[in-house]
Amino acid sequence: MKLSYYNIKAKQQASLTKYLLMLIGTFVLLPFNIKGFLVILFLVFSFYNIYNNNRANPINSILINATLYITYLFSLLYTENFKAGFGLLETTLSLLVLPIGFLFISTNEVISTQIISGKKTFLKSFFYSCTILSLLILVCAVSYFDSNDSKILINPFLTFLDTNFFWMSDHPIYLSLAIALSMLMLPDLIRNKQKTYKIIILVCFLFQLVAVIIMSRKGILISFIFVFCTRVILESRFSIKSILYTISFIGIIGIVIVQISADTLKRFREVVDPKSYERVEDFSSTSIRYYIYDCSLSVSKKSLLFGYGIGDVKAELKDCYKQLSTTLYIGNYNSHNQYLGVLLYSGLFGLIIFLFSLGFNFRLFFLQNDYFSLSIILLFMLTMFFENILDRQNGVILYSFFINYLAFINISKNNEKSITNRTNT
Repeated sequence: MKLSYYNIKAKQQASLTKYLLMLIGTFVLLPFNIKGFLVILFLVFSFYNIYNNNRANPINSILINATLYITYLFSLLYTENFKAGFGLLETTLSLLVLPIGFLFISTNEVISTQIISGKKTFLKSFFYSCTILSLLILVCAVSYFDSNDSKILINPFLTFLDTNFFWMSDHPIYLSLAIALSMLMLPDLIRNKQKTYKIIILVCFLFQLVAVIIMSRKGILISFIFVFCTRVILESRFSIKSILYTISFIGIIGIVIVQISADTLKRFREVVDPKSYERVEDFSSTSIRYYIYDCSLSVSKKSLLFGYGIGDVKAELKDCYKQLSTTLYIGNYNSHNQYLGVLLYSGLFGLIIFLFSLGFNFRLFFLQNDYFSLSIILLFMLTMFFENILDRQNGVILYSFFINYLAFINISKNNEKSITNRTNT
């Protein structure tokens, strides 16, 4: 009777874990106001299981991923705008909550095993959710197609996505980032699968690729192409076949850009146009970013060691923008580079800690030969050169869950190997 009770309880726990991972996988389809509740739900789930039976040794090293948030808290000691500071601390709370959640889970061996084995469930849920998202983007893009010029009116379309895209309105950068993460799952989803299933996944992949191209976020697109091609080449050990596939893939993307999104091509041309760097051009995102970086660097030099505090950075940047350009001043832009953002918030002190946490995860994935996890963190690291993805709820939740989940899986596997080696010895 006792055995039957524990079997039923184990099945209930397995089902609950599976459904939770499936729900988190639908993150991109949820309304903005609900997405934050997924983090709270995950913390409640992890806290509920902390004192159950089958306790395991806690994975304390995962708390390294919470260190950036600690530097943000520390910066409150010298910030002047507490309201703005607490607002950003609330937005970035996932940086603290998710590592703690996975630490709690690691104390329960049964739930830990279920979380690890549920990786495929999460990947499939996220991939199909991003496919639905991509299809909705493509359907909406049709109404912005100008038949006279044979192109999509990109600026009105991007504004629509940011303000009136059904219940999922979000900045195209974060929509593109989520879909790019999904596309990196392709090799894992088609591995050892039947031909029909592979075709379905590849068609979904193409829908996602076209959606990202249409949204014209060149930083995300360049990062994705580099990471995806690098992964294919590394996994195949630099085979001629993989290199030819990579060249063909890049060629296909180029053809698609030329045929359906001339504005995307224009955005790439801005990068090599000398005019983009002569003065702030309202119509050039490259020009705007160049001068944002110029201001960010000059401002950071004045408080290099500990930064300005989490609440005062926007005011400091705005003072610089005011002297440089009306466009930048009215736009009230952030640093548009996560590394510069951390440098401004908490100085070299915070930046070194942040880079250490990234290096910890990168090394962990590399030593475990986990090419999928490597590709995910590399995409985030490259995207951070173009965007402050940890300053917005959607970006910080995506980053925190993916990195902590993959770190949790790899640390658990590494611990198992260590135990096995000690036992064999």
